[in-house]
Amino acid sequence: MIRSSRNRYGASLAYGPAAIVVAAFVLAIAFGATSASAQTSLAGIRPFPGATADAAALATVKAERGGSDDMAGGRPGAPSDRLTKVYSTAAGVEEVLAFYINALNARPSGDSGPDEPGTVKRGSSSRPAWSADPYEEELQDSRSEATGEVSRPGAWVRKVLSARKPFDGQWIGTATLAWSATDKDGAVTMLRVVIQDRSFDQDGGKFSKTRNYAQKTFILLDSATWR
Repeated sequence: MIRSSRNRYGASLAYGPAAIVVAAFVLAIAFGATSASAQTSLAGIRPFPGATADAAALATVKAERGGSDDMAGGRPGAPSDRLTKVYSTAAGVEEVLAFYINALNARPSGDSGPDEPGTVKRGSSSRPAWSADPYEEELQDSRSEATGEVSRPGAWVRKVLSARKPFDGQWIGTATLAWSATDKDGAVTMLRVVIQDRSFDQDGGKFSKTRNYAQKTFILLDSATWR
């Protein structure tokens, strides 16, 4: 069973700036237990096979963030080091998520809520936790309240998504893997991999009239360090 955060990181089929605001970094991460597969920096995270660094995608993500940053997770002050890398691939979110769960030995995030990053022992990292936000309401017709016209046909959405292999029986809009590491000097680094479905045309008018779909996935690698 997929555990859904219901807090989209830019993957919703809703339109406008609100649909692409970065989701809050609120995930259930079990801190204190070192994972052999967890990485302490972005340099140690393997890119998804065939994914390429995408400067245009990075610019899109930065523009959508509008200067906001949700990596702090309640920590005081700005991080001393902040890094974001963005890759893109024609593979579906479901395939990319399965790859990173395996590569990072990630566990389901559960419902317990986040622990304090400072509880990770020095020189160790927590085990990555993953959560996924599957498409649900997007699979049904969405109608204009004013006219009753179908603006998002559910049958069409289901048809185009059917070309992708489901993950745990569902198609995924966004997935996130997140964890924490503490170095020997006590510096805390928050890390995450965010996987976004960017296949649907986000322009409401074009979507309702031409129903554009071109399979594309963004892979965001984020880290923030407090020293």
